[in-house]
Amino acid sequence: MLTHRRVISDPAIARFLFSDTRMAVGWLIVRLYVGYAWIDAGFHKIQDPAWVDTGLALNGFWLNVTKILGRHDVQVMMRTP
Repeated sequence: MLTHRRVISDPAIARFLFSDTRMAVGWLIVRLYVGYAWIDAGFHKIQDPAWVDTGLALNGFWLNVTKILGRHDVQVMMRTP
């Protein structure tokens, strides 16, 4: 039976990045940038007729995903009218 418990601490860089309050401002900047990029990409899709009106962009996206996954039988279901 083992009676000794060993505590393995995180590396110093991990403690600094994820546990130190001085990095809060840095993480805030990263989160704001990623949020802005996500919202900006969403607005482009809403304003693009290929995504909203015709669905051609979504169809192309789905067909490329099925090619990557090797699921060619799914392409039959995604025919455009």
